Amino acid sequence: IRGIAADLIEVAPRYANVARYLLGRTLIAEDLQVARHAVPQLDGGWTIVTLSGELIATGGAVTGGAATRE
Repeated sequence: IRGIAADLIEVAPRYANVARYLLGRTLIAEDLQVARHAVPQLDGGWTIVTLSGELIATGGAVTGGAATRE
């Protein structure tokens, strides 16, 4: 896990509360395997986003991702 999304971004000070509200319960994970391992350790209300774009809710739903083109 890289960290909480709100802590990993830079915003103007006047938007800090908005960023914390929107991203304060979102974790950034390296990949889907790391995210799935972290979910059981979290209370409800968290979302994990992987670097490739999958979203995992603590309720178990997995959505998103991106197709890779070469």
